[in-house]
Amino acid sequence: MGALIAGLLLFLSPARALEPPEQLIQKFKTDDAPSAANQLVLTGESVVPQLLDALKSQDEKQRYWSASALGEIGVVRAVKPLLELAGDSDADVRASVAEALGELREPTSYQALAKLAGDEDEQVRAAAVRGLGQLRMPAAADVLMTRMTDSKASVRQAAGFALGDLKGFSAVDALLTAMKDTNPDVRSAAVFALPSLRYPGLVPALMLACSDSEAEVRYYAILTLGQMRAREAYEPLVRELRDVEAKNAEAAFNALADLRDRRFVPTLLGYIADAGSPLRRAAVARIGAFRDGRALDPLLKLVKGGGSLGRSAIESLGALGDSDAVAALKEIVEGRDSSMATQAKQAIAAIEARVHPQVVH
Repeated sequence: MGALIAGLLLFLSPARALEPPEQLIQKFKTDDAPSAANQLVLTGESVVPQLLDALKSQDEKQRYWSASALGEIGVVRAVKPLLELAGDSDADVRASVAEALGELREPTSYQALAKLAGDEDEQVRAAAVRGLGQLRMPAAADVLMTRMTDSKASVRQAAGFALGDLKGFSAVDALLTAMKDTNPDVRSAAVFALPSLRYPGLVPALMLACSDSEAEVRYYAILTLGQMRAREAYEPLVRELRDVEAKNAEAAFNALADLRDRRFVPTLLGYIADAGSPLRRAAVARIGAFRDGRALDPLLKLVKGGGSLGRSAIESLGALGDSDAVAALKEIVEGRDSSMATQAKQAIAAIEARVHPQVVH
């Protein structure tokens, strides 16, 4: 019985195609094409010869799905046959080829992808632009910046993400222009791409993006400002705490907490005092890092209340580093709650290390 079960498991393993490759490739002509392609991809390199042959099929669906599967499998020897198919008469096939070349990330694909980025078909251009971003070649910057002015929003959006992948300052001007695009998806892509560039002149534009009418644009602008630790963005980030989108307000909270600007302490204390605030627990956890004495009494009060919030307050007291908290923490160490006692010991050690740092000789 054990051998039978083992055999069934092997047969049903995703690493093995349930049908011969030739039969699955024939299904590329049917509505079962996605499932057939997935089975071939899971089978792996052993089906590559059959897929390469299928690239020469007279049926455009077989060419399309074969190119897609080869890109997913990731075999470099498929690059040359795919390049030969880049001029296919069918736009869907050209788009599939562009996607596959991007997945394979071979520099020899650059010229073909650059040409496809100017294709007459929108989907082909967008796929080629994504592929150029995956190559991460600085030479692609000019092509991508040209696509930032494409007549189709999907292409402009893809170009924005791709420029971010290049991580070069040459993309900054194009992305700043894209932040003013009429299509919110393009604006989102541009703002999303900016963190990788680390260009100081971006901060004013990102502060302006915090007031964008599109929630997703505001979200990416907040995240980027947080990653850049842009202190001059303090006021726009504070305004975003009142954003109607909960995830935007939470992102603004985290960005402000990361800044550790003491102007934020009263706001944190307000969250801690408000038992109904969804940000109360986060405020308790983050306020200690500000090392501001105003946090001591509210945190000690929470410690006495016990529970998960009390344990979080103990950790925050350790980060606060105020020696006035030690007496209360020692009481917890001597108490019956072993989990809180362990945390209290760690907090005391952190406070003592801060108050009496060891001298390194």
